[in-house]
Amino acid sequence: AAGPWMLYCSLVLPHPPYQCNSGTEAAVVKSVPTPQWFTRPKDFPESAMHPYDSYMSASKAMLDEQGQFKQDLLERNMRCWLAMCNQTDTMLGQVWAKAGETGNLENTIVIFTSDHGELHMEHRQHLKNSLFEGSARVPLLVAGPGSTPRLASWDQFAGGRLIRDHVS
Repeated sequence: AAGPWMLYCSLVLPHPPYQCNSGTEAAVVKSVPTPQWFTRPKDFPESAMHPYDSYMSASKAMLDEQGQFKQDLLERNMRCWLAMCNQTDTMLGQVWAKAGETGNLENTIVIFTSDHGELHMEHRQHLKNSLFEGSARVPLLVAGPGSTPRLASWDQFAGGRLIRDHVS
């Protein structure tokens, strides 16, 4: 661009309703590991849960009529959520690639954030309706000129700056 510019992309993925097409889901492994509370229920009794968490778990339509989690629905939702995350990465990669092709990465700051997290079946819940870490913490990635997007591990972020203090 000849002058300052801004592009605002508002993606609705990953977000309920969990509905994925076969192409999106094909990018995710068929076998999604189920949470430990599901595979070892005696180690995670519902009676040990806070009443609010128990209510939220039951109210999010992941239980059958007997109050049990349905494995096929659990796995399908978890797989679709992962597929939506992958699709988000793909779409953002396309925007990044186009900015690179047009020479705009040399003078652009990219900011990626979200309005909420996702429990992804932690604490027997999905969606966002709690202050657990998975729901309340949001991603914030900032990349400036010279940044290169790539797959990375947590250790590879060691050269960056991790801000642990909440700000208003």
